[in-house]
Amino acid sequence: MIEQIYIRLIAMKRFLVYFKMGSLCQDFFYFKSNSFLSVTGEKINSKFKLFFLCKNSDKTVSLHIIQPSKMNAVLRNSFELQIKSLSGFDFENFVKELFLHKYGINGFIPTRPQKDRGCDGIIVANNAIIACYGPDKLMEKDFNKKIDDDYLQYLTHWKENYSNWQFIINQKLSDWAIKKVNNVTVSPPIGLDSLIHIVVNELTVFQQRKLATFLGIDKAYFIQDYLETILNQLLSSAPIVSEIDFTYNRKERLDYQEKIGINYNQEDIDSALNEYELYLEAGDFNKIDSVLHNFNDDEKTRVKAKIITDYKNCSGSFKERLQILTENYLNKYANEKDADFRYYIIAVLLYLFEQCLIGLKVI
Repeated sequence: MIEQIYIRLIAMKRFLVYFKMGSLCQDFFYFKSNSFLSVTGEKINSKFKLFFLCKNSDKTVSLHIIQPSKMNAVLRNSFELQIKSLSGFDFENFVKELFLHKYGINGFIPTRPQKDRGCDGIIVANNAIIACYGPDKLMEKDFNKKIDDDYLQYLTHWKENYSNWQFIINQKLSDWAIKKVNNVTVSPPIGLDSLIHIVVNELTVFQQRKLATFLGIDKAYFIQDYLETILNQLLSSAPIVSEIDFTYNRKERLDYQEKIGINYNQEDIDSALNEYELYLEAGDFNKIDSVLHNFNDDEKTRVKAKIITDYKNCSGSFKERLQILTENYLNKYANEKDADFRYYIIAVLLYLFEQCLIGLKVI
Protein backbone atom coordinates (compact mmCIF):
# COMPACT_ATOMS: atom_id res chain seq x y z
CA MET A 1 0.00 0.00 0.00
CA ILE A 2 1.00 3.60 -0.49
CA GLU A 3 2.53 4.74 2.77
CA GLN A 4 2.38 8.49 2.32
CA ILE A 5 0.45 10.86 0.08
CA TYR A 6 1.24 14.56 -0.02
CA ILE A 7 -1.09 17.00 -1.75
CA ARG A 8 -0.27 20.57 -2.77
CA LEU A 9 -2.61 23.08 -4.35
CA ILE A 10 -0.99 24.43 -7.53
CA ALA A 11 -3.80 26.54 -8.91
CA MET A 12 -7.59 26.56 -8.97
CA LYS A 13 -8.72 22.92 -9.06
CA ARG A 14 -5.18 21.74 -9.84
CA PHE A 15 -3.12 19.73 -7.39
CA LEU A 16 0.28 18.06 -7.17
CA VAL A 17 0.25 14.65 -5.53
CA TYR A 18 3.30 12.89 -4.11
CA PHE A 19 3.21 9.11 -3.73
CA LYS A 20 5.72 7.24 -1.60
CA MET A 21 6.00 3.46 -1.54
CA GLY A 22 8.45 2.99 1.34
CA SER A 23 11.96 3.63 0.09
CA LEU A 24 11.30 1.96 -3.25
CA CYS A 25 9.36 4.46 -5.26
CA GLN A 26 8.32 8.09 -5.44
CA ASP A 27 6.18 9.31 -8.30
CA PHE A 28 4.57 12.63 -9.15
CA PHE A 29 1.32 13.36 -10.93
CA TYR A 30 -0.85 16.36 -11.56
CA PHE A 31 -4.59 15.95 -11.59
CA LYS A 32 -7.60 18.17 -11.98
CA SER A 33 -10.44 17.82 -9.52
CA ASN A 34 -13.12 19.52 -7.54
CA SER A 35 -12.53 19.67 -3.79
CA PHE A 36 -12.24 16.24 -2.22
CA LEU A 37 -12.17 14.68 1.21
CA SER A 38 -9.57 11.94 0.84
CA VAL A 39 -7.21 10.18 -1.51
CA THR A 40 -6.19 6.54 -1.18
CA GLY A 41 -4.49 4.12 -3.50
CA GLU A 42 -2.51 0.98 -4.10
CA LYS A 43 0.21 -0.16 -6.45
CA ILE A 44 -0.74 -2.90 -8.90
CA ASN A 45 1.75 -4.25 -11.45
CA SER A 46 4.01 -1.22 -11.03
CA LYS A 47 1.09 1.14 -11.69
CA PHE A 48 -0.94 3.20 -9.25
CA LYS A 49 -4.66 2.66 -8.85
CA LEU A 50 -6.09 5.72 -7.13
CA PHE A 51 -9.38 6.38 -5.36
CA PHE A 52 -10.71 9.89 -4.70
CA LEU A 53 -13.59 10.63 -2.35
CA CYS A 54 -15.08 14.01 -3.23
CA LYS A 55 -17.14 16.32 -1.06
CA ASN A 56 -20.92 16.11 -1.28
CA SER A 57 -20.65 12.51 -2.42
CA ASP A 58 -20.43 9.13 -0.70
CA LYS A 59 -18.98 7.49 -3.79
CA THR A 60 -15.46 6.96 -4.99
CA VAL A 61 -14.87 8.84 -8.26
CA SER A 62 -12.51 8.26 -11.16
CA LEU A 63 -10.25 11.11 -12.19
CA HIS A 64 -7.97 11.64 -15.19
CA ILE A 65 -4.29 11.55 -14.20
CA ILE A 66 -1.96 13.95 -16.03
CA GLN A 67 1.80 13.57 -15.83
CA PRO A 68 3.42 16.91 -14.96
CA SER A 69 5.42 18.78 -17.54
CA LYS A 70 9.13 18.65 -16.83
CA MET A 71 9.71 22.04 -18.44
CA ASN A 72 8.26 25.50 -17.83
CA ALA A 73 5.97 26.97 -20.49
CA VAL A 74 8.33 29.74 -21.64
CA LEU A 75 11.19 27.33 -22.32
CA ARG A 76 8.86 24.82 -23.93
CA ASN A 77 7.53 27.50 -26.28
CA SER A 78 11.09 28.50 -27.18
CA PHE A 79 11.85 24.93 -28.23
CA GLU A 80 8.63 24.75 -30.22
CA LEU A 81 9.28 28.01 -32.08
CA GLN A 82 12.87 27.10 -32.89
CA ILE A 83 12.03 23.60 -34.13
CA LYS A 84 9.12 24.84 -36.24
CA SER A 85 11.33 27.48 -37.89
CA LEU A 86 13.88 24.93 -39.11
CA SER A 87 13.74 23.78 -42.72
CA GLY A 88 15.65 21.56 -45.12
CA PHE A 89 19.01 20.31 -43.87
CA ASP A 90 18.71 22.43 -40.70
CA PHE A 91 15.67 20.45 -39.60
CA GLU A 92 17.29 17.18 -40.63
CA ASN A 93 20.39 18.01 -38.58
CA PHE A 94 18.23 18.87 -35.58
CA VAL A 95 16.43 15.52 -35.75
CA LYS A 96 19.77 13.73 -35.92
CA GLU A 97 21.00 15.65 -32.87
CA LEU A 98 17.77 14.90 -30.99
CA PHE A 99 17.87 11.19 -31.80
CA LEU A 100 21.53 10.88 -30.84
CA HIS A 101 20.49 12.19 -27.41
CA LYS A 102 17.42 9.95 -27.27
CA TYR A 103 18.92 6.71 -28.57
CA GLY A 104 22.67 7.21 -28.08
CA ILE A 105 25.46 6.73 -30.60
CA ASN A 106 24.85 2.98 -30.66
CA GLY A 107 21.10 3.32 -31.06
CA PHE A 108 20.93 5.85 -33.88
CA ILE A 109 23.01 6.05 -37.06
CA PRO A 110 22.88 9.42 -38.86
CA THR A 111 23.47 9.48 -42.60
CA ARG A 112 25.15 12.11 -44.73
CA PRO A 113 22.80 14.98 -45.67
CA GLN A 114 23.15 14.53 -49.43
CA LYS A 115 22.77 11.53 -51.73
CA ASP A 116 21.20 9.55 -48.90
CA ARG A 117 18.60 7.92 -51.20
CA GLY A 118 15.75 8.97 -48.91
CA CYS A 119 17.36 7.87 -45.64
CA ASP A 120 18.12 10.57 -43.06
CA GLY A 121 19.13 8.12 -40.34
CA ILE A 122 18.57 4.66 -38.88
CA ILE A 123 16.91 3.85 -35.55
CA VAL A 124 18.67 0.60 -34.68
CA ALA A 125 16.21 -0.78 -32.11
CA ASN A 126 13.22 -0.25 -34.42
CA ASN A 127 15.09 -1.36 -37.55
CA ALA A 128 13.67 1.84 -39.03
CA ILE A 129 14.70 4.31 -41.69
CA ILE A 130 13.74 7.92 -40.94
CA ALA A 131 12.76 10.58 -43.46
CA CYS A 132 12.72 14.25 -42.37
CA TYR A 133 10.62 17.05 -43.85
CA GLY A 134 10.90 20.69 -42.78
CA PRO A 135 8.44 22.86 -44.71
CA ASP A 136 7.63 26.46 -43.83
CA LYS A 137 3.96 25.55 -43.78
CA LEU A 138 1.96 22.33 -43.95
CA MET A 139 0.46 22.19 -47.47
CA GLU A 140 -1.50 19.10 -48.45
CA LYS A 141 -0.30 18.84 -52.06
CA ASP A 142 3.39 19.26 -51.18
CA PHE A 143 3.06 16.99 -48.16
CA ASN A 144 1.46 14.17 -50.17
CA LYS A 145 4.16 14.40 -52.84
CA LYS A 146 6.90 14.29 -50.21
CA ILE A 147 5.38 11.17 -48.65
CA ASP A 148 5.04 9.42 -52.00
CA ASP A 149 8.57 10.31 -53.13
CA ASP A 150 10.31 9.40 -49.87
CA TYR A 151 8.39 6.18 -49.40
CA LEU A 152 9.23 5.11 -52.95
CA GLN A 153 12.90 5.70 -52.13
CA TYR A 154 12.48 3.52 -49.05
CA LEU A 155 10.83 0.71 -51.03
CA THR A 156 13.54 0.89 -53.70
CA HIS A 157 16.68 1.13 -51.57
CA TRP A 158 15.98 0.19 -47.96
CA LYS A 159 12.95 -2.03 -47.35
CA GLU A 160 14.85 -5.26 -47.98
CA ASN A 161 17.06 -4.68 -44.91
CA TYR A 162 14.93 -2.32 -42.80
CA SER A 163 11.37 -3.29 -41.95
CA ASN A 164 10.11 0.12 -40.76
CA TRP A 165 9.87 3.61 -42.21
CA GLN A 166 9.42 6.65 -39.92
CA PHE A 167 8.34 10.07 -41.25
CA ILE A 168 9.27 13.18 -39.22
CA ILE A 169 8.05 16.74 -39.80
CA ASN A 170 8.54 20.12 -38.08
CA GLN A 171 4.83 21.04 -38.13
CA LYS A 172 1.78 19.98 -36.13
CA LEU A 173 0.01 17.23 -38.02
CA SER A 174 -3.54 17.56 -39.33
CA ASP A 175 -5.86 14.56 -39.51
CA TRP A 176 -5.45 14.31 -43.26
CA ALA A 177 -1.65 14.25 -42.90
CA ILE A 178 -1.76 11.46 -40.30
CA LYS A 179 -4.14 9.49 -42.52
CA LYS A 180 -1.82 9.87 -45.52
CA VAL A 181 1.16 8.50 -43.60
CA ASN A 182 -0.89 5.69 -42.07
CA ASN A 183 -1.91 4.60 -45.56
CA VAL A 184 1.70 3.72 -46.42
CA THR A 185 3.33 2.65 -43.13
CA VAL A 186 2.44 1.22 -39.74
CA SER A 187 4.83 3.60 -37.97
CA PRO A 188 2.90 6.73 -36.88
CA PRO A 189 4.36 10.04 -38.11
CA ILE A 190 6.34 12.21 -35.70
CA GLY A 191 5.15 15.82 -35.81
CA LEU A 192 5.99 18.91 -33.79
CA ASP A 193 4.00 17.79 -30.73
CA SER A 194 5.81 14.45 -30.63
CA LEU A 195 9.21 16.13 -31.03
CA ILE A 196 8.44 18.44 -28.11
CA HIS A 197 7.30 15.46 -26.04
CA ILE A 198 10.67 13.77 -26.62
CA VAL A 199 12.56 16.93 -25.65
CA VAL A 200 10.50 17.52 -22.51
CA ASN A 201 9.94 13.99 -21.23
CA GLU A 202 12.68 11.76 -22.63
CA LEU A 203 15.82 13.89 -22.27
CA THR A 204 17.73 14.82 -19.14
CA VAL A 205 18.12 18.48 -18.21
CA PHE A 206 21.72 18.24 -19.36
CA GLN A 207 20.65 16.90 -22.76
CA GLN A 208 17.95 19.57 -23.03
CA ARG A 209 20.57 22.22 -22.32
CA LYS A 210 22.86 20.87 -25.06
CA LEU A 211 19.95 20.74 -27.51
CA ALA A 212 19.00 24.31 -26.59
CA THR A 213 22.56 25.40 -27.37
CA PHE A 214 22.31 23.59 -30.72
CA LEU A 215 19.11 25.54 -31.46
CA GLY A 216 20.50 28.86 -30.23
CA ILE A 217 18.07 29.13 -27.27
CA ASP A 218 19.36 31.47 -24.56
CA LYS A 219 20.37 29.55 -21.43
CA ALA A 220 18.59 32.20 -19.33
CA TYR A 221 15.37 30.33 -20.17
CA PHE A 222 16.70 27.39 -18.15
CA ILE A 223 17.12 29.25 -14.87
CA GLN A 224 13.62 28.58 -13.54
CA ASP A 225 13.78 24.98 -14.77
CA TYR A 226 17.05 24.36 -12.96
CA LEU A 227 15.77 25.81 -9.70
CA GLU A 228 12.41 24.05 -9.90
CA THR A 229 14.12 20.74 -10.64
CA ILE A 230 16.59 21.08 -7.76
CA LEU A 231 14.01 22.16 -5.18
CA ASN A 232 11.40 19.59 -6.24
CA GLN A 233 13.99 16.81 -6.22
CA LEU A 234 15.07 17.84 -2.72
CA LEU A 235 11.43 17.91 -1.66
CA SER A 236 10.77 14.47 -3.14
CA SER A 237 13.47 12.91 -0.97
CA ALA A 238 12.79 15.00 2.15
CA PRO A 239 11.23 13.23 5.13
CA ILE A 240 8.18 14.46 6.98
CA VAL A 241 9.46 16.68 9.78
CA SER A 242 7.98 18.24 12.87
CA GLU A 243 7.23 21.93 12.65
CA ILE A 244 10.50 23.85 12.76
CA ASP A 245 10.87 27.59 13.10
CA PHE A 246 13.22 28.75 10.37
CA THR A 247 12.42 32.42 10.79
CA TYR A 248 15.25 34.77 11.57
CA ASN A 249 15.63 38.37 12.58
CA ARG A 250 17.54 40.19 9.89
CA LYS A 251 18.41 43.00 12.33
CA GLU A 252 20.31 40.54 14.52
CA ARG A 253 22.47 39.25 11.69
CA LEU A 254 25.86 40.53 10.62
CA ASP A 255 26.59 41.16 6.95
CA TYR A 256 27.79 38.42 4.64
CA GLN A 257 31.44 39.56 4.73
CA GLU A 258 31.66 38.82 8.46
CA LYS A 259 29.70 35.60 8.07
CA ILE A 260 32.06 34.38 5.36
CA GLY A 261 34.96 35.41 7.56
CA ILE A 262 34.06 32.94 10.30
CA ASN A 263 33.15 30.06 7.94
CA TYR A 264 36.14 30.06 5.58
CA ASN A 265 39.86 29.79 6.09
CA GLN A 266 41.78 33.02 5.57
CA GLU A 267 43.18 31.93 2.20
CA ASP A 268 39.67 31.17 0.87
CA ILE A 269 37.87 34.33 1.99
CA ASP A 270 38.50 36.44 -1.14
CA SER A 271 37.30 33.74 -3.55
CA ALA A 272 34.29 33.00 -1.31
CA LEU A 273 33.35 36.69 -1.25
CA ASN A 274 33.66 36.91 -5.04
CA GLU A 275 31.46 33.84 -5.51
CA TYR A 276 28.83 35.07 -3.05
CA GLU A 277 28.71 38.53 -4.64
CA LEU A 278 28.34 36.94 -8.08
CA TYR A 279 25.12 35.28 -6.91
CA LEU A 280 23.94 38.50 -5.27
CA GLU A 281 24.53 40.58 -8.40
CA ALA A 282 22.76 37.99 -10.57
CA GLY A 283 19.72 38.13 -8.27
CA ASP A 284 19.80 34.35 -7.82
CA PHE A 285 18.59 34.40 -4.21
CA ASN A 286 15.55 36.39 -5.32
CA LYS A 287 14.93 33.82 -8.07
CA ILE A 288 14.99 31.05 -5.49
CA ASP A 289 12.52 33.05 -3.37
CA SER A 290 10.28 33.31 -6.41
CA VAL A 291 10.29 29.55 -7.03
CA LEU A 292 9.73 28.79 -3.33
CA HIS A 293 6.75 31.13 -3.36
CA ASN A 294 4.85 28.28 -5.05
CA PHE A 295 5.67 25.92 -2.17
CA ASN A 296 3.56 25.81 0.97
CA ASP A 297 5.12 26.34 4.40
CA ASP A 298 5.41 22.62 5.11
CA GLU A 299 7.23 22.02 1.83
CA LYS A 300 9.63 24.90 2.42
CA THR A 301 10.39 23.47 5.86
CA ARG A 302 11.02 20.00 4.45
CA VAL A 303 13.37 21.29 1.74
CA LYS A 304 15.38 23.30 4.25
CA ALA A 305 15.43 20.45 6.77
CA LYS A 306 16.65 18.08 4.04
CA ILE A 307 19.62 20.32 3.18
CA ILE A 308 20.43 20.99 6.85
CA THR A 309 20.40 17.25 7.62
CA ASP A 310 22.57 16.45 4.61
CA TYR A 311 24.96 19.23 5.60
CA LYS A 312 25.25 17.90 9.16
CA ASN A 313 25.95 14.42 7.82
CA CYS A 314 28.98 15.72 5.94
CA SER A 315 32.35 16.18 7.62
CA GLY A 316 35.08 18.76 7.21
CA SER A 317 35.16 22.54 6.94
CA PHE A 318 32.25 24.59 5.62
CA LYS A 319 33.94 24.78 2.21
CA GLU A 320 34.48 21.01 2.13
CA ARG A 321 30.90 20.27 3.19
CA LEU A 322 29.60 22.62 0.51
CA GLN A 323 31.65 20.80 -2.11
CA ILE A 324 30.49 17.39 -0.90
CA LEU A 325 26.82 18.42 -0.96
CA THR A 326 27.21 19.99 -4.41
CA GLU A 327 28.72 16.82 -5.86
CA ASN A 328 26.15 14.59 -4.14
CA TYR A 329 23.19 16.59 -5.45
CA LEU A 330 24.74 16.96 -8.90
CA ASN A 331 25.30 13.21 -9.27
CA LYS A 332 21.86 12.40 -7.88
CA TYR A 333 19.73 14.95 -9.69
CA ALA A 334 21.63 15.88 -12.86
CA ASN A 335 24.93 15.18 -14.60
CA GLU A 336 28.42 15.87 -13.32
CA LYS A 337 29.24 17.65 -16.59
CA ASP A 338 26.38 20.14 -16.31
CA ALA A 339 28.15 23.29 -15.12
CA ASP A 340 24.93 25.31 -15.10
CA PHE A 341 23.16 22.80 -12.86
CA ARG A 342 26.16 22.88 -10.54
CA TYR A 343 25.93 26.68 -10.43
CA TYR A 344 22.30 26.61 -9.24
CA ILE A 345 22.87 23.84 -6.71
CA ILE A 346 25.51 26.08 -5.12
CA ALA A 347 23.03 28.97 -5.31
CA VAL A 348 20.48 26.97 -3.28
CA LEU A 349 23.12 26.02 -0.70
CA LEU A 350 24.32 29.61 -0.36
CA TYR A 351 20.68 30.69 -0.06
CA LEU A 352 20.48 28.67 3.16
CA PHE A 353 23.89 29.96 4.23
CA GLU A 354 22.60 33.51 3.72
CA GLN A 355 19.79 32.69 6.14
CA CYS A 356 22.24 31.27 8.71
CA LEU A 357 20.71 27.80 8.37
CA ILE A 358 24.00 26.09 7.49
CA GLY A 359 27.50 27.07 8.55
CA LEU A 360 28.53 28.81 11.72
CA LYS A 361 25.78 31.17 12.81
CA VAL A 362 26.32 34.89 13.39
CA ILE A 363 24.05 36.52 15.97
